[in-house]
Parts: sequence; C-alpha cells; structure tokens
Amino acid sequence: MKPRPLLLLLVTILVSAFVILNFNAFVEPSTLSLGFMHVEAPLGLLLLAFSATLAAALLSYADYLRKRALRDAGIHAKELRHQRQLAEKAESSRFHELHQFLIEEFKQRSENDSAFREALNARLDSVEARLPAPPTGPPAD
Repeated sequence: MKPRPLLLLLVTILVSAFVILNFNAFVEPSTLSLGFMHVEAPLGLLLLAFSATLAAALLSYADYLRKRALRDAGIHAKELRHQRQLAEKAESSRFHELHQFLIEEFKQRSENDSAFREALNARLDSVEARLPAPPTGPPAD
C-alpha cells in the first residue's frame, strides 16, 4: 500500500482513539459566543466536526488537483503524439525530396559524363587522325 493512505489511516485511528478516550470532555456543554448571541453546545464536538469537514474539503481538493494533473498530462501526451507524427511526416517528406533530388542529380551527372566522354572521344579521334602513321619497318638502331 502507498504511504499516503497509510498515514491517513493512522491519523484517523489516532484521532478516533483520542475522541473515544476523552468522550466526556468532548460532549461537555459550554457557553459559546457567536457575536450576536450566546449558545450552549459541546465545544469538543463542534471542533471535531469542523476539523473533519476541513479534512474532507482538503482531501477533495487534493483529489481534484490529482485528476486535473492527470487530465493535463493526457492532453500534453496527445499533443506530443500529434507533434511527433507531424515531425515524422515532415522527415519522410524531406527524405523523399532528397531521394528525388539525388536521382535527378545523378541523371544529370550521367548525361554530363556521357557528353564529356563523347566530346573527349571525338577529340582523341581527331588528334589520332592528324598524327602521322607509325613507320612499318624494323626499328633503326
């Protein structure tokens, strides 16, 4: 069990034991002033009821805060998932664009290389055509 509920249970048991052991003092009537009138009531029970009401209100508020934090965390998680999906789509789109760019670039390079080879072969052929024919006889020493 978690420590917070255990602590709450322990405090409740201790307060209950205190009330049971001192019940006569809690129910002893006393004169209370409300400012505009005087009332005869057991002060111990009034303070105990006020404390219990305050504790219940604080527990309700703590539960409300916990539920709100969980809801906000769920909303943030949903937004993060959405942003992650958008980032993955954008990354996929960039990879696709890069792939297309590289294909076009390699095509263009290939065409440029082919044109360069053809021009180089034509130039070599023209140089070879201008060169004199090699001698056909035995080499002279």
